Amino acid sequence: MRAKMSDNHPEAPLCVYVGRLGAEKRLDRLKDVLEAIPGSRLALVGKGPDEERLRELYKDSPVVFTGQLTGDDLSAAFASADIFTMPSDSETLGFVVLEAMASGVPTVGVAAGGVCDLIE
Repeated sequence: MRAKMSDNHPEAPLCVYVGRLGAEKRLDRLKDVLEAIPGSRLALVGKGPDEERLRELYKDSPVVFTGQLTGDDLSAAFASADIFTMPSDSETLGFVVLEAMASGVPTVGVAAGGVCDLIE
């Protein structure tokens, strides 16, 4: 799964987001993260109304869109991450953050909403 999510660059640092691809998730902010971490890659796991815009935004970036994953594939996606990222500042709880942490993945999120209560 890691090779697929990193577009056959399994040695590269892999940031992963899992969730709805909606404008309110602020996934466009992750472009700055990619630029700040040379050689890093991003996998966006999910689907949603902002997918087409995000595909255009990231068309020349090291980003893989996996679509929605469930079951073992979703578990493998979490396990493949070097960093789980949650750029949304509107989460009230963020169950996906808890799922990433339960998978043992270092998790980075914004200091807003319920996410900041979950991450030290």
